[in-house]
Amino acid sequence: MELSKFIVEVRGQIRDTGSAPVFQYAIPPTDTEPGKPDEIEQFVRQAIQDYSGWKPLRGKRGRLNLLQGQDEYSLPEDFIRMEEFLRPHRISGKLVYLLQMPLLSDEVIFFYTAMHQAETIPDYDVPAVCWLAASLALKAVMSDPNRLDKYVSYNLDEVFELNTENLTEATMYLAKAADQLEKQYLARMTATNKPIMTFG
Repeated sequence: MELSKFIVEVRGQIRDTGSAPVFQYAIPPTDTEPGKPDEIEQFVRQAIQDYSGWKPLRGKRGRLNLLQGQDEYSLPEDFIRMEEFLRPHRISGKLVYLLQMPLLSDEVIFFYTAMHQAETIPDYDVPAVCWLAASLALKAVMSDPNRLDKYVSYNLDEVFELNTENLTEATMYLAKAADQLEKQYLARMTATNKPIMTFG
C-alpha cells in the first residue's frame, strides 16, 4: 500500500480528519517555499521500521560497482544483514569491506535482508502497521499539552461520554486506546515471529 494511503488510514483511526487537524496535513511546495510532509508520516515510518524488525524483507537484490583498488563500499540505506555475497568480505554497519582488493572494475550482485517500505508491507499486515502508527500518534498527543487540548476539544466532545474538561480523564482514555492498539500490533507480531533486531 502506498505511504499516502497508510497516512489516510491512520488519520481515520485516531479521528484526526477535520479541517483543523492536530497533526498538520502535507503542504505542497511553492515557488518560494519547500513543501512539508504530513505530520502523520513520521508515525507510519516509525511503525514500518519496527515492523521490519519482526518481519524484514528478505531476498532483496543489490548491486555494487567495484572499482580497481577500492575495498570499502556503502550498502543500501535499507540494509539489515547480508544473505548472499560471493566475494570474501566483512560487514561493519552499512559498509562492506572486501578481503581481496579488486584488481579490475567489476559489478557484484548480492542479496540481503532489508527494511520494508510502505509498498512492500504484505496486505495481511497493513492493519497491524496502522495500529502501531495510530498508537504512536496518540502517545504524541498525550505528550504535548497543546495537541492534547486541541485533540480533546474537537475530537472527543460529542463522541464519547467523557468529561473533556478534565484532561486527566481524557489522557487516561487516550492512554488506554494507545495501549490497546499497541497490544493488537504485538499480538500479530508475536503470533509466529521473533524480532531479528531491536530499534529505538
